[in-house]
Amino acid sequence: MDYEVTEVPAATYAVRRETVDFAEVSKVISSFIEEVGRWAHPAGAVTGPPLSITSMSDGGRLNVATGWTVDGTTEPPAPIELAAYPAGRAAVHVHVGPYAELPAVYQELGPALVSAGLRPGPEPREIYESDPNEIEPEQYVTRIVWPLA
Repeated sequence: MDYEVTEVPAATYAVRRETVDFAEVSKVISSFIEEVGRWAHPAGAVTGPPLSITSMSDGGRLNVATGWTVDGTTEPPAPIELAAYPAGRAAVHVHVGPYAELPAVYQELGPALVSAGLRPGPEPREIYESDPNEIEPEQYVTRIVWPLA
């Protein structure tokens, strides 16, 4: 599995959070990107692509925080919130292909990092660098940024 260990800059995101079953993830992500975008774009806050930040919850569900990369200078309306992440070291993998393949990418990437003596931290980020309305799923580009402990 290809990845690069690099320093990633600090970033601020406007996100909606929810804990969901895995079967609901794709629907929730799409819905939250749209919802947060309805606030962030007219507010002039967007500085980068949409993304999701995930972590496992108790009971095998997934904590999802999804939205847009923003400048962080404008407070969003609830239930949207700002999430600030500090600069730090991360493993970065670029996946090209359908979003449905991403769970398998994590199943391979996590053990690969551990095998290399790295400690994957919490809350990896999926940064959606391509617009699914403009290209076919086989061409989707998703940058996975997995902070290292």
